[in-house]
Order: sequence, then structure tokens, then C-alpha cells
Amino acid sequence: MVDRRFIVLMLCLSTAGFAQTPSVAPASGATPASSTSPTTRGTWQLGDGGWARVNNLPAGGPTLALDPALREIQSVMARRDYSASRKQLIDWLRANPTSPQRDVALMMMARTLNARGERMRAFYYCDELLDTCADSPLYSQALQFQYEIADNYLKGTRDRFWGMRLIDRKDDGVEMLFRIQQRSPGSPVSEKALLRTADHYWTSGDFDLAADAYDAFGNSFPRSPFANEVKLQEARANLAQYNGPRFDATPLINAREQLVQIGTQDPLFARQNDIEALISESERQLARKLVISADFYKRTGKPDVRKHLLNRLVREFPGTPEAQNARAELGLTPSPNPQP
Repeated sequence: MVDRRFIVLMLCLSTAGFAQTPSVAPASGATPASSTSPTTRGTWQLGDGGWARVNNLPAGGPTLALDPALREIQSVMARRDYSASRKQLIDWLRANPTSPQRDVALMMMARTLNARGERMRAFYYCDELLDTCADSPLYSQALQFQYEIADNYLKGTRDRFWGMRLIDRKDDGVEMLFRIQQRSPGSPVSEKALLRTADHYWTSGDFDLAADAYDAFGNSFPRSPFANEVKLQEARANLAQYNGPRFDATPLINAREQLVQIGTQDPLFARQNDIEALISESERQLARKLVISADFYKRTGKPDVRKHLLNRLVREFPGTPEAQNARAELGLTPSPNPQP
């Protein structure tokens, strides 16, 4: 299993790329067009009742009728006899290694295995489709199906061991999402995968990893409609890493800068999410840290350093109560608008 920190590092290095073509499925029961009539290719979508036509698009060649054996396996799947459909699909795949409809069979196998609770194997059958049938109209559909498997793992779905759901696959789910991003950088499903990874780290309390993942999302998808929400979540993740005035203030400083940037770029969004209150709280925490540092230099007999820190406190955080106390000690005029 790949270390989670390595995954986040790779996310931060990723860049937006191209989007894959929309997913469509091969035709079912279509009749090849004659040489004198214009050829059309049916657009099909897999549903509970099998492949269904949704529209017709012009194409450069005749359509392919769905293999009768695959059509029969579809009826078996419709009856939810997944053990039988699994066996039949294995036999078909072994007997038809070069069939132009192999991608359909691989997708059917992935869905069969997922229905049987074998989600990991289902994911790897989609991988085989993506590796061996890169020009398949099912490419995007396979990526989306992989995303759904990973998402279910992150929601807490466990694999069975001796008939009991014991195997936690959350780390595998994160790795699956990373593989999706590698395979289709810049695509909508890649965008969802990266955001889902960041949200998973946030809800799991891995705030450092969450901040890195949110930052990677902002760099890879700066024009996303979720860009502001992601920046806010990154700031909150940094705030959550701050352990108090006696600890490193880097996460708190980063959070304040991000919050100020949000307020400058989108004032309406800032007002709707009370960004000003978060900025005030972060400044209050930074002011307390300066007070503790100033007290240390007072105890160690370095009044000049203490005075320097108090002046810095007044200059950088003038509205805080700590700054008002510092003004009084330094003999300065109180601020007219102190924070509560």
C-alpha cells in the first residue's frame, strides 16, 4: 500500500490536463447499415434492464450487434444471479481475447463482481478495460465506476473475511482516487476524486494532509466552481493544526493569509461565510503568542526585546485586546476600535 503522505505529495505535483470523452456504450441489437445508406451509430447506456438506446449519432462505420452470449448474460444479471453471470463472463473473456466487444464484457464483469461484494476485484477489471481498451466509449464510464467504488470504501464499506465485514479499505479508497487522477488528469472525475480525497482527510482529522490536498486542488483546478469553498476549507484545516500559543504558529499564519485573500477576492462570499470572524480569531491567537514571547523576555531580563515584541503586536494586530494592553504598557494612545 502506498503511504498516504506520498499520495498527497504526488497530488501537489499534479497539474491539470485533458478531459476524457463522455461515456457511451456499444450498440445492442443494431443492424449493420447498407453500403448505400448513411451509417449511424447508436448511443447506448447501461441500466438495470441492460443496454438502452438514448439517441443516434453519425459515425464513420457500421454498428456492431451485441454478441448473443453477452446479451444472454445480461438477462442473467437482470435476474440477479451474479454467481452464474460471473462464471459465464469468465468463460466468454477466455474464449474471446481479441473481441471488439471485450470492453463491454469487462464492464459487465466489474458490475457483477461489485454486486457480489467483490469491490476490489471489480476495480481491477475496470483497470483492465482502461489499460487494454483506451479508445473504448466505456472509458469514462469505467473511471466513474471506479470513483464510486472508492467513495463507498471511504464511506466505511468493508470487505468480507470469513463471511464478516472486517476489512477496512479506506486507505485503498484513497489510493484508488489517486490512480483515477493519474489516469485522467484535469477531467471532471479527476476533479471529484481530488476533492473527495481532501474531504476524507478533513473528516478523518488528518488536517495536515487535508490542507495539502485542498492546496493541490486549488492549484490544479483554479477555475472550479468550488474554488472558494476549497480555499476556505484549506484555511480551516490550517487553523485546526494550531495547538496553542506555545507551539509553532506557521499553520495559523498560513490560515490568516488565506482568509484575507478570500476576503479580498470575493467580499460577498466572505460575508456569507463570516470570514471576518475567522480572521479576528486567528489574529487574537497570534497576538497571544506575541504576549507569551514578550513575557519570556521580561523574565529573562531582556526588556528591549520585550518592547520590540510589544511594538510589533500593536503594529500588526491593533484591534486585539492584547494590543490595547501593550499600548498601555508602552504609553501609547488606545486604539479607537478594539476587538471584543
